[in-house]
Amino acid sequence: MRRSLILRITLLAAATGWLITGCGTTPKPSSEAPTQTVSSPHTFSHPRDVHVKGHVTAISSTSLTITTKKDKTKVFVFTPHTRFTSQHKPIAVTSVKVGNVVMVKGQHQKGHQLVALIVHVS
Repeated sequence: MRRSLILRITLLAAATGWLITGCGTTPKPSSEAPTQTVSSPHTFSHPRDVHVKGHVTAISSTSLTITTKKDKTKVFVFTPHTRFTSQHKPIAVTSVKVGNVVMVKGQHQKGHQLVALIVHVS
């Protein structure tokens, strides 16, 4: 129960910050690219948490492949608990298409596998 509440607070804080900073706008030059997998020190993140933003290059009913601005490829697998959202509303996995810009919150699991917790379509 507590972990679920912490996850919800973390996701709400991340989504709010992402929207406030102007998702979909041209990023200003900075020393830290927005596609890096860095947890914010102001959220309740687990050390295994990752946040990735990029373009969908492949999608199936079980996984999502994203390419970041630095041409790094990340593959996230889905679980029955993976949530898909767009404009703060739930969507079906079938709504996510190749070419969409997405922000994924996931976790590293055993065997170096990335599991998607939330997939937000811009």
